Amino acid sequence: KDGQYNGRFPYATAPNRATNVPVKVPHADGEKTVMVNEKQTPTLDKAVVPLGKFRCTADKPAVVTVTTEGTDGYVVADAVQLLPVVAK
Repeated sequence: KDGQYNGRFPYATAPNRATNVPVKVPHADGEKTVMVNEKQTPTLDKAVVPLGKFRCTADKPAVVTVTTEGTDGYVVADAVQLLPVVAK
């Protein structure tokens, strides 16, 4: 569905995790890459790191890609969330 979405990336921390996990999100307004440090506790409820806000359309949906390219430890991807932004 067309609209704004908050991207979120949940993961579990561990000492052997990578500090430089690239999470790529192409969307209707371009592409964003967020580097995630999986050794650090996520900032939202100690479970999720925010990726940002993305505009999606039917012809240009958000596609989230988590890779291990160039990382310095284990990469764990438990889930990816795209939650609609609710107008207040």
